Amino acid sequence: MDNKEQDNCGSSVKSNAPHPKTRAGRGGSGVFRNDENGTWSFRVVRDRNYKRTGFRTRAAATAARVEFIRQYERSHGLAKDLTLDEVFSIYMEEGVLSNAAGTVRKRGSVYRHHIGPVFGMRPVSQLHPGEINLFLESCYIRGDAYNGFSGGYSFGYVESFLKCFYAVLGFAYRKRIILREQYSECLIDEAGRIQMPRMKDEDLLRKRMGVRVFTQDEIALMRERISGSPLRIAFEIGLNCGLRVSEVFALTWSDVDLEAASLRVDKQMLSIGGSWAFCQPKYVSSYRTIFINNYLMGLLSESRKLQEDNKRKLGARYTFANRVRDLRTGGTSDDLMVRDFLLVDEQGRNFTSNAFKHWSRVFRLELGIGDFNFHSLRHTFCSQIAALNCPVSELCRMAGHNSIETTMLYYINSTETGERAARKALEMLNTDK
Repeated sequence: MDNKEQDNCGSSVKSNAPHPKTRAGRGGSGVFRNDENGTWSFRVVRDRNYKRTGFRTRAAATAARVEFIRQYERSHGLAKDLTLDEVFSIYMEEGVLSNAAGTVRKRGSVYRHHIGPVFGMRPVSQLHPGEINLFLESCYIRGDAYNGFSGGYSFGYVESFLKCFYAVLGFAYRKRIILREQYSECLIDEAGRIQMPRMKDEDLLRKRMGVRVFTQDEIALMRERISGSPLRIAFEIGLNCGLRVSEVFALTWSDVDLEAASLRVDKQMLSIGGSWAFCQPKYVSSYRTIFINNYLMGLLSESRKLQEDNKRKLGARYTFANRVRDLRTGGTSDDLMVRDFLLVDEQGRNFTSNAFKHWSRVFRLELGIGDFNFHSLRHTFCSQIAALNCPVSELCRMAGHNSIETTMLYYINSTETGERAARKALEMLNTDK
């Protein structure tokens, strides 16, 4: 490739030394910002240093660098491809648009401290699930160089390593950096894909004990206290349908079929970069339709009637449309005017999950339920359904779990419903037939 070739996005510069007016971006990315005019450049070192300048944004420079490397390797007949460090750098620019800011920070930290030092310089096409699984097991059992191998990390923390691999390799496949065969081998093939090591017995016990299920008395107290609030509906959906909090506050009336007594889950609403956005569900398995019981059906019907009354009462003062970003289409951000949010105040303004923080404090401080969190409503739903001998596969579908193992935890968790069933069974042992 001619190193003086011009392209549409930036000018070509032959360089053997760093430009005095540039400073590096994220370490190892090969992308730099020009302090003099604010433009971006990239550098690729192969048989010599290649540099391109004049890009308006870091993302544009990064994308151009990837294409340059592809063209160079193709024209020189080389087998070398992008390293994991290079792929991760592109991923952090283009692949995290639909993720919460906290998730992005955590993923960057996990890669920088744990994954990058071990795999960063490796060509991504040469990564194999077997070696990654050995790495995850080692981190879980004895730690890594970051903590001086002083002891294994928690199961949940190592699981964040797994999620990072899945996110980056999935992104690499979508960008056609790795082939379908490697993608399937690493992420799809159940027998050999990248997966967590077997959980230690003590961690399994701790996880079982950590499933918080509210008693009927606690539910009655909370139900009485929140009655009259428009967020009563959010509470009851969490308790009677087991939805995640991000799924509850993304619901619209078009997701509810009152005639069929069902509720559709096909999105979640998250805070992204300081604004609220519709995002794809947590897992593919989180797309689901749930049946609604008669109790919740009655509450939803009343709520819809109340919203219609408020519209007529307030007229033009009512908020008929709420703006959210839509990040469900592959990372592109579109503004969406939503006219039928399920959870709105008297003036039609939609509630977000932040609104429920008030009720979480009320339940903890006023009612003495010190460990309340919205997710425990989901735990309560799953545990109660499991205690009624619902098939495991059906509960897994209803909850939108990504793993049947997660669902199984609710079948070994003790609940009031299960205890009553067990007592009834014991009494029947000596009952004359």
